[in-house]
Amino acid sequence: MERRSFLKLTGIAGILATHRAPAFAQGTKLHIVRWVDFIPEADVELKRQAPEASKALGAEVQLEFINANDLQPRITAAIQSGSGADIIQMLWNWPQLYANGLLDVSDVAEPIGKAQGGFYEVFDAAAKVNGRWLAVPHAVIGNAVAYRKSWLKEAGASAYPKTWDEARKLFAGLKKKGKPYGQTLGHTFGDAPKDACDEGGLAWDDTNNNRAFHAGEIAATLNGASIYIVAKRQRDKIKDEKGEPLVQDIEHAALMPAGPAGQFALYGGQQHSIMKYSKNVKLAKDFLRWLHQKENYEKWFQVNEGYSVGSTKVWEEHPMWGQIDKPLQVFRQAVRKTFAFGHPGPASAKATEAYTKYIIVDMYAKAAQGMKAEEAVKWAETELKKIYEG
Repeated sequence: MERRSFLKLTGIAGILATHRAPAFAQGTKLHIVRWVDFIPEADVELKRQAPEASKALGAEVQLEFINANDLQPRITAAIQSGSGADIIQMLWNWPQLYANGLLDVSDVAEPIGKAQGGFYEVFDAAAKVNGRWLAVPHAVIGNAVAYRKSWLKEAGASAYPKTWDEARKLFAGLKKKGKPYGQTLGHTFGDAPKDACDEGGLAWDDTNNNRAFHAGEIAATLNGASIYIVAKRQRDKIKDEKGEPLVQDIEHAALMPAGPAGQFALYGGQQHSIMKYSKNVKLAKDFLRWLHQKENYEKWFQVNEGYSVGSTKVWEEHPMWGQIDKPLQVFRQAVRKTFAFGHPGPASAKATEAYTKYIIVDMYAKAAQGMKAEEAVKWAETELKKIYEG
């Protein structure tokens, strides 16, 4: 899209033409809360951009980064107290859950989507409630299984398993050699969805599998692109058992293995919501428009190298995809394959509550810890009925 057309559409053109911020913003402060990114350079880029945004908007833009698992408690406390950050990052379907505390930002989201080839369909479920955008879609983190090419080859696999039954057989064998599959079954926001698995996963958060993979403790794990990217950027530090850069032995499976009903994916949608209590609504909207301006968003997008992909389809065509390493290119159209919580039903607040309470995660964890599978499923059914029928 032409820069001039984008600026005109988003309303930034008037600000830049006068070389000064609009009068309403003078002397104000905008407080934004986001997670600590798994790609450290992504946060560095946002921090670098903060003074630029402050200058363009005529107000101090204050970015605060917190642990991702602390975002929901922070949102809940802010809504209950009616005070806090003006803009808070939302993950997954959270706008559905916190709808009563969020501002309608359709006037910001609609033009951005229209100008950039449309938002991916998953955001209609994740960020749109009763036809209104309660968050501006920002990015999606595609998930793929990162695995050690040489270890799978040694185990007789020429490619990543195409079905879950094949995967279980393969990794059960690798586990006997001290090279298990590693995945969390703990209470953590992202990776928690085990005769083939590392038992330590019952206590893992979303960083443990990254560390275990880099340490050569696991053969594979479902993750975003961060395992590969960090190994690439720290190739002199993160080595394999032969002393070679570990990144050389990492590959990504393009799709999750298939089960009886087919192949499905759950990727992490990210959005920004303006809180209803905010006293800086116009400024907050202008900041989100500024954030999605091509020359600003592009710098952040490129630093991610495929870890966080654009929320709109235009970014699939960015030249970056032709320049990054082959194992990262599987994330280019990853968002097209994902569904939201509740699928094939509605992505409702109840579906998001079920996720937030880790009911499905705990069902699997109970079975992994020795509870009969039938009893674990019955427990989960009872807990889900409390949400959907209560």
